Amino acid sequence: MATMFVAVLSLGFTSCGDDEDENNPQRPDEEEVDPRQTEEATIVGSWKWNFDIDGYEIVTFYANGTGQTYEWDDSDESIKRFLYSFDKDHMRLTITVIEEEDASGRRVYEERETETYTVIEFSQERLIILDWGDEGFSTLVPYKGDVITSLYKQ
Repeated sequence: MATMFVAVLSLGFTSCGDDEDENNPQRPDEEEVDPRQTEEATIVGSWKWNFDIDGYEIVTFYANGTGQTYEWDDSDESIKRFLYSFDKDHMRLTITVIEEEDASGRRVYEERETETYTVIEFSQERLIILDWGDEGFSTLVPYKGDVITSLYKQ
């Protein structure tokens, strides 16, 4: 009777060991993990949009809900400062321009301009916005260069 009792207990301990392995799967090797899948995409940062052969815009979104654009083409450059909100669930980007600065000085808007854009695609590699420009949709890519914060000459 004692031998049978020990045999039954040893089967119970063996089956418990198998359950732990199923509940705690082994982590894949580091080489197998794609870092783009482990990090959540964020709009915060700088994005570049080439709107013409001779023109581009760098859009910078700050974590505090403010941002700026630096726009350059072969004849002019300007900076706009804005407030923004991004609803990732509904893929809506709302921007309110609050100030514009060009090479000749500052111009403050008397009326704030607010526009809401539909985001078609959002990832770490690109941000595609419907009606950002006159092309119907615009593709912005991450920008790692220097961000110009002022054109104003003192």
